[in-house]
Amino acid sequence: MSKKRIALFGAAAVAPILLAIWLAGFDIFYQFGSYVNSDNAFVAGELAQVAAPASGQVSDLLAEVGDPVAKGQPLAAVVASGPLGAGPARLSAAARSPAQGTLVFLGVMRGQSVTLGQPIAAVADLSNLWVIANVDESSFRTVRPGMPAEVYLPGLDRTFSGQVVEILPAAIGGATLGSGGGGTTAGSARPSSGGLGRATPLIPVKIAFDYGDALMYPGMSASVRIFLAR
Repeated sequence: MSKKRIALFGAAAVAPILLAIWLAGFDIFYQFGSYVNSDNAFVAGELAQVAAPASGQVSDLLAEVGDPVAKGQPLAAVVASGPLGAGPARLSAAARSPAQGTLVFLGVMRGQSVTLGQPIAAVADLSNLWVIANVDESSFRTVRPGMPAEVYLPGLDRTFSGQVVEILPAAIGGATLGSGGGGTTAGSARPSSGGLGRATPLIPVKIAFDYGDALMYPGMSASVRIFLAR
């Protein structure tokens, strides 16, 4: 076989490989050059915590998760524990909502014992929610407030338009329902890990999104795509 024919056969064999590499390179460039993805994201919002008004036993539940509630509305009744031998005449106190909103968490049952100040429920304003997307440290440097984003909620199987509004301190990405009396950010980070068990640093990015009248709750999982150039 002549050298010319060998060269032609070689070129024909290599061409598909080069084409595949070129296509893969284009996709990689598009993936990391035009947008940033995060599957480690969740819906967040300000929670108003409801605390047990006394140490004792929950005697009644006066609302269910998903109910709209008014500020000061009783959500649960607690029969206060009295000293031994005090008899059946024990005082009943009401755990009341500290804010208007929707009851999104109820962590007690009838008959359950609670202690004074124990968080037993949470209320959120479902008209003011956002998304926290935990972005890989190597990618977040290119993310800026004002960049457009897409938010996909698998629980609803819907995609919403959004916009980056803030790069948050890393500690916010792992915020959970706390034990204080003030508002806290709902949701929890799911830190990923790299090879050999090393944690991959994640930077939380706050994204505002237009969800209209779609019903959703803080803590729902999400996937986010942030467009670096559009």
